[in-house]
Amino acid sequence: MSSAGFDILRHKHEAWGTVISNLEAEMANTLKRDPNAIIDGEILTQQLNVESRKIFTLLLELVAQHELHRLYLWLCPKGEGTAMESTDLQSFPEWIECDRCSDIHYFNQDDIEIHFLPSDSLKNQLLAQR
Repeated sequence: MSSAGFDILRHKHEAWGTVISNLEAEMANTLKRDPNAIIDGEILTQQLNVESRKIFTLLLELVAQHELHRLYLWLCPKGEGTAMESTDLQSFPEWIECDRCSDIHYFNQDDIEIHFLPSDSLKNQLLAQR
């Protein structure tokens, strides 16, 4: 049984049926391994060997359907990891004292990565798949 969000994607993008089915299966596998996993579009692109434009188009359409939520990660510019995260890009302050490197970092869009969190309903539907 497929999730409703992915069924909508299959209807809207009939030519991408295989990509959508593979995306759904990979997201289900990820969530079965870790129900609290963050969905990373770049990793999905590599796992599925599909151009990133298609993957991100599908992920953003799942956001529009409220099946996924955006998660913004403010990365330490010194490469020390995630300094702050939020589901609302506007909530980031102008600067932070980085708990990773102890420096002050000023907000820079280049330091932001976008990832995704599944909604509870999508997570339940994907985890119920066999």
